[in-house]
Amino acid sequence: MTLFFLQEVAVESFNFYGYKEIVNLNRERRGTAVLFKESIPVKNVCQLSDGRGVAVQFGDVVLINIYAPSGSQNRQSRNVFFADGMTPLLQGRLSKLILGGTSTVF
Repeated sequence: MTLFFLQEVAVESFNFYGYKEIVNLNRERRGTAVLFKESIPVKNVCQLSDGRGVAVQFGDVVLINIYAPSGSQNRQSRNVFFADGMTPLLQGRLSKLILGGTSTVF
């Protein structure tokens, strides 16, 4: 399986030959994306409205890509993101989970 988790995405589409994409942008055009081979069937896509996360299901595996608030000045925002913001991405996900993404803590 070939796939990519991307953060700080600023474009609506990548148009890479042989790949499909799910791009989740926020109003500031910063977001997350998952790119995957065309042959991989996708279902149950969930995107956070703030662009900070996307979940997709491939067979019995759920892939979650996040871009959490980073830096010491965003500690409270990061705590809220992990405590509440990710909830929609996890709801009803009884399958195997793979979590990818970034959150830098200083």
